[in-house]
Amino acid sequence: MPFNPNTIKLLREREGLSQYSLATLINVTPQSVLNYEKGRTKPNTEVIDRIYQVAYGKGHKDLEFYKTPKRNKK
Repeated sequence: MPFNPNTIKLLREREGLSQYSLATLINVTPQSVLNYEKGRTKPNTEVIDRIYQVAYGKGHKDLEFYKTPKRNKK
């Protein structure tokens, strides 16, 4: 299932976090956060889990971390 890069930016903006602050919370570099948000790279499952924990710990249960695959219409 494809990762949704918009989720990281939305979480950051809702919490008023800089890329540096979020990077510190999830134990990655600020450059990694930028690359995730731009869709240049995809975080591994361990990092996705840490992002998920931050989001849900702060009450953002509505965030979708994966895009729903599009179904072909027949």
